[in-house]
Amino acid sequence: MVRSVRGVFIALLTSPLETRSRYGTRQIPTAERNAVAQAAVDTFLKAFG
Repeated sequence: MVRSVRGVFIALLTSPLETRSRYGTRQIPTAERNAVAQAAVDTFLKAFG
């Protein structure tokens, strides 16, 4: 279970960043990265917290 929960968090964090950066071809501003990270934490805690 721990592995799958960890995978969910990583997916919540990385998937939006990959899309927004166009798979690493453009830089994402710090504020936008922070917003994505906060949204990932919020969603994860609502689901598993």
